[in-house]
Amino acid sequence: MSVEEIRRQKADILLEYQELESKVFGVQRDAGYFAGGLEPFARAMKPPERANARGILAVAPIDVPTLEKSRSALDFGKALQTASELNTAIEALAEAHRKKVEFGLR
Repeated sequence: MSVEEIRRQKADILLEYQELESKVFGVQRDAGYFAGGLEPFARAMKPPERANARGILAVAPIDVPTLEKSRSALDFGKALQTASELNTAIEALAEAHRKKVEFGLR
């Protein structure tokens, strides 16, 4: 293999690694979107219990507008697809990292 071919192969490996790294971060951001939408939903569905002035336990009403805002985060199929994409991207990034190490790249 010529020096030029080796340089080209190294450049391709580095480019592949950078692209996969960007993909992992992008899909990770998407996964965070689901988590961020579920946290307010979970809090709204479990309002705090408190005692009223007479000491009788009272439950706060559920905040329906907050539930509505969480609707897109509750798309379970999309969340599973995003999780699968993230796992696939992480595996590909690990393989690209292995190639980098094999070629002595940082």
